[in-house]
Amino acid sequence: MKWVWACVFLAGALLGWTWTFNEDLGFQLNAARFLLDHGDVPRGEPFLDIHSSHHYVDLQWLWQLVLYGIYTMTGLEGAMLANLLIQALAGGILLWRYRSNEGVSAGAVTALLLLMFFIGCPGAIRPHSLSWVFLGLVLHCLESARRGDMRGAWLLPLCMAGWVNCHALYSLGLISIFLYLGMSLGADSLRYGICGAWKRGQIVWISGIMAVLACLINPYGWEAIFFPLQQAQLIFSNSMVKEVVDELQPLWAGSFWDIPWGGFPVVHIKKITMNVLFVALLLGGWWGRSKIPPSGWVIGAAFSVLPLAASKNFGYFFFAFAPYAAIGWEAQVRKYCKGDVFLGKGVITAALVIIVLVVSGRWDSFFWSPRFGSGLDSGVHPTGAGDLLGRLPADVRILNGHNQGGWLGWRSRKRVFIDSRNDIYPHELFEDVRRAEIDPVHFLNLLERTGAEAVFASVKDQPLWIRILSARAGPDGWRSVGKARWQGPDWRPVWMDAKGVLFLRAGFAPSLPEVKAMEPEAKRWEEASSRVRDTLKEQSEKPFSYGRLFLMGARTFPTDLNRLVARSSAMGQGRELKGFALSAMENCESFYPMIWMNLALWLEQDRDYELADECWAVLDRRLGDSRIRRRADEIRGWRVR
Repeated sequence: MKWVWACVFLAGALLGWTWTFNEDLGFQLNAARFLLDHGDVPRGEPFLDIHSSHHYVDLQWLWQLVLYGIYTMTGLEGAMLANLLIQALAGGILLWRYRSNEGVSAGAVTALLLLMFFIGCPGAIRPHSLSWVFLGLVLHCLESARRGDMRGAWLLPLCMAGWVNCHALYSLGLISIFLYLGMSLGADSLRYGICGAWKRGQIVWISGIMAVLACLINPYGWEAIFFPLQQAQLIFSNSMVKEVVDELQPLWAGSFWDIPWGGFPVVHIKKITMNVLFVALLLGGWWGRSKIPPSGWVIGAAFSVLPLAASKNFGYFFFAFAPYAAIGWEAQVRKYCKGDVFLGKGVITAALVIIVLVVSGRWDSFFWSPRFGSGLDSGVHPTGAGDLLGRLPADVRILNGHNQGGWLGWRSRKRVFIDSRNDIYPHELFEDVRRAEIDPVHFLNLLERTGAEAVFASVKDQPLWIRILSARAGPDGWRSVGKARWQGPDWRPVWMDAKGVLFLRAGFAPSLPEVKAMEPEAKRWEEASSRVRDTLKEQSEKPFSYGRLFLMGARTFPTDLNRLVARSSAMGQGRELKGFALSAMENCESFYPMIWMNLALWLEQDRDYELADECWAVLDRRLGDSRIRRRADEIRGWRVR
């Protein structure tokens, strides 16, 4: 079995060793720096440009300090490694609990469940990983005490004192203690009477009460006890934050795969795996029901509600109930098979296949998950824009989107408009940004209301902002985007990459020059000159096979150039857009449908109807997607009107 566990944990480590798309990393580092600079945790809102009296509770301060130390001394790779080790520790505690409950070592079925968890749950650098460890320790202490070993009960106060200063979800530890004590008292009272029940569980009750009191050992005192209620309100509410943020949506909500127009099929492997694993845990619990104590059932039932309310909480349900569910699965294997040697070989094979796919880049390419390796994705971590903002005056007013705010604040040392701490600031702030991303009038009002002098816009999240700020005034002094018309100051881009653009208001920081697309591919259309049509005809005949896409993955296509096409479209840079599109076609061994569609859409906007019709015809011939034909007909209808 040692080879089984070695392969499973190695596969889990490689699945977690990916580029960082963590919206929380910036404000976690920023909070630790604030604590070191001020010698105290923040009391008022420290990072957002909102009313200074807005209160702030930071129960992650100890985690943030450790993360800050590791990150500043060893870099991103050190922080990733530390996070993976914490997750491995959580897995080890799970196996420890199984052995303590069942009396034997976990078998291949448990290894398979753990492998599925590594596939399905994100491994981002967040305090959730540490909460999995604390949760496992608390449950192990309670389970040991229930079996008559009271030594672990005295560790409960120590666990809770550490947990409350690392993550606000320490409340799950309190819930576990209350449920265990309540069920134990009820069961023992029926068997021994009230006095006998108290005498039997006296040590556990005393340690449980001490654990509750230990939660007061935090910088905020009683306030920390009530703060988790604010988080619960967000998770179980119907707010816009919950509707928009993927990880706050219920486990069974949303689609499990998508086929975008002119794009590649996207399989949401994490969502699929989490749902399959949820059912597997329920089945295992049913099969092992005779060996699961009432307290275990209550814990499982209570924690199952968490992922059903928000999928981000699946890890808590897994680490709480998986040791019990594994008992049922292992019993089934022993019942119908003489041993689990064959299954163990299957788990090793599956883990080795995953390892090969991950290291070769096929896994993330096919499933569109973060790519293997270490690095910061600029779509969430715009380092260049943050560093440039750091050179601006201290009182600069910044308007930005939800996902990038934490990193911009960390790099610039300045207050931003919003970040991803959804449970801290008023929900109206998030709603303001969300409406501004889809409504040009709302964005213009927000721009005027905030008095922003700098705006960071993501190509993916805020293309509307880029279009509005790139619009130039006509002879009458008015600008227009869609149905919105306005007058106002000019804005100039001073930094940009494939995923974001930083604008400054005209007259602000005049020493910073306007930047333009400098990528060599931007000139490709001009270089092709009169041969453009011949080149497009050649590119339209390239092979396209979904079988090759399945084997090689979508990252074999020049997706970075497609992002530059999207940026150029938002900025109204038609010459650059056509250059990027032509280069993407030439640099790709296969027919690239998304590029053809984006080029056709721009040509329609640019009133080059003849060439646009040729692109639509190519897409119709190569893909036969009725949605694309309907889209072309709609655009032609608008053109006629």
